[in-house]
Amino acid sequence: MKRTKIIGLICIIIITSFTATTVFSQVFSEKVYGEQLLLQMFEKSNANISETNAYTSLYIEGKYFEMEHMKAILDELISHFQYDDEIEDIVEFEYIIGVPEEEHIDYKENTLYITKISEIGLNKIIANYCDQDRNLSTFIIYSYEYEGKSESYIIIDILQNKRYKDMVSLLGKSKEFLLKYGEDINTTLTIVGTYDGKLSNSDSYKIMKKLLRNIDGKIVEEVEDEFYTSITAYTPYLDEAIQFFDKNINLHMAIRYNAYKDLTYIWIATPLITTTY
Repeated sequence: MKRTKIIGLICIIIITSFTATTVFSQVFSEKVYGEQLLLQMFEKSNANISETNAYTSLYIEGKYFEMEHMKAILDELISHFQYDDEIEDIVEFEYIIGVPEEEHIDYKENTLYITKISEIGLNKIIANYCDQDRNLSTFIIYSYEYEGKSESYIIIDILQNKRYKDMVSLLGKSKEFLLKYGEDINTTLTIVGTYDGKLSNSDSYKIMKKLLRNIDGKIVEEVEDEFYTSITAYTPYLDEAIQFFDKNINLHMAIRYNAYKDLTYIWIATPLITTTY
């Protein structure tokens, strides 16, 4: 395995015609719970899969990781997700104050990119692995110490291209790993789909309302303008929820038209959409 060292800093920005009556030709045959519910909702939306994002983070209070410990955690992550045998190359980046950032990196398949940042009271490792199907896994290990107080984070961010059915199991795998280090875990699952052409705001709203009725969803907030339609809601079939002005939210849907691609995009997420929409 060759190893290349490059000075710089990685900066990654991981930044839908059917009418409403034809979109829903089926109804939910049975209730499902947890993140599996999002998969069922997406299937019933009749949208074409674009991408799926599973984001899991762990907060560790009162713990400061030295860089060597972070490297060991990264090795554990790579082994846990069984990337060991897939990685053909490792490219390392080191952040140095005063050195210009790399503007663009041509990320190669089956290559692990590692950025290490170490300053007084701060250690951080960012690792990005792109497989042969252009699925991207990002691992971030961050540790901060100041005036006797310390905290650390371990983040697992998995972006899958044109796939969604195995994301719940991947989310479970992420939680399994993080539980070895703590229990303060937050997760976000987002499924992005497309429809050919442009859907009207009326049709977009009907799609989301239909999906909500089938999961006993209650609208908390809705936003509609000329650019997009968005609904945040609560359903008893999703366990985790966040507070919003004393109301629980655990489901977020949005639909937006992309004129450049002539596609209407739909986002279905729990608890909130965290990617750009």
